[in-house]
Amino acid sequence: MSSADLGTVGGDMAREPGRRELNKADKQRRIHKAARELFWTRGYASVTTQEVADRAEVGTGTLFRYARSKGELLCMVANDDFRLMVDSLPDTGDPVEDLVQLCEPLVRALENQPDNVAAYHRETLFGEPGPHRDEAQRILLDLRGRIAEVLARHSGEARTPRTSSAPRRPSLTSCT
Repeated sequence: MSSADLGTVGGDMAREPGRRELNKADKQRRIHKAARELFWTRGYASVTTQEVADRAEVGTGTLFRYARSKGELLCMVANDDFRLMVDSLPDTGDPVEDLVQLCEPLVRALENQPDNVAAYHRETLFGEPGPHRDEAQRILLDLRGRIAEVLARHSGEARTPRTSSAPRRPSLTSCT
């Protein structure tokens, strides 16, 4: 029997998470909740990672295992909201309404938390590398692809959206 089969009946049931996995998931949930609450109530710029760690009841070293920087922490929290934009593709029959519905999470965030949204995009474009930043870049690229899908569907074109893992960056020569 392989180690993957331990804790299964006949090898076809998933292994129950152990205490370590449960503790890890609980810490991540507490960090996520604390960061979301603090960023929402006080704004990204005025919150420190120490305050997030204190609210989550973890050490700062533990916090940095889940998010390598404050910018990564913001991306981790905001990605949940912005992922909603690309999880489904509206099809109301009206291209304008489809685009409005598609971008609703971003518009709502801009209305409620403009400074946090600006910081999120700044971190997404220029922040330190990390898994949450990478996900933020994928979300924005996916949004671009979804917009292209809506426009192509309503224009009658059959375009395939670009699916590269990194957003295209304009070159200096393309600006002249």
